[in-house]
Amino acid sequence: MLRNFMTMPCLTSKVKSLTLTPVALKTFKVHYTKFAEKQIGKLPERILRALRAWALTIEIEGISGIRKLSGYNDEALKGDRKGQRSSRLNRAYRVIYIEEDDRSITLITVLEVNKHDY
Repeated sequence: MLRNFMTMPCLTSKVKSLTLTPVALKTFKVHYTKFAEKQIGKLPERILRALRAWALTIEIEGISGIRKLSGYNDEALKGDRKGQRSSRLNRAYRVIYIEEDDRSITLITVLEVNKHDY
């Protein structure tokens, strides 16, 4: 049986003091280099949809949201690409990006979207 929340007993009388502290919200923004934009223009539609979903997940949940999802296989790169990260869009395509952290905003700069060499 559903009850109307207005008729439920009030519990505030039992709470002596409630202090709310402001939480600093971090904003995530995805930015594309000109090289990446050029590559994106040549991608198949299914990869474009995957890239949009990846970017949307970052802007909503943050970069940790991507790293928690095993399907993206997000990993730090080594060698010449040290400091860059890679996420899998599908079995063949990867997005290569860097993360620039500021106090209030984290800028995710997509360097390239390419077919992964095996």
